Amino acid sequence: MRKNICMYGIAAVSLIGMVTAAISEKRFRKKIKREISDIKMFQSMENDFLNRHSKIVAEELEEIRDEIGTVYEHFEEIENIRNCGR
Repeated sequence: MRKNICMYGIAAVSLIGMVTAAISEKRFRKKIKREISDIKMFQSMENDFLNRHSKIVAEELEEIRDEIGTVYEHFEEIENIRNCGR
């Protein structure tokens, strides 16, 4: 009889250990999923930030190109005026 009680006790402790491990694993998986979700959200925010700023930089570069073109046109006009006097 004592042997049976001992075996039931060992089985119960093993079962408790397995249940505890399963609960811990479930919590760990939830935590990992949450971390992955946070990383994806951060990456999305980072991509939005980079896209916005790359558009701003592209617009500013276009403005600079336009200004360079205007300056170049003025230099051509000045050169033409100089050449007309010769």
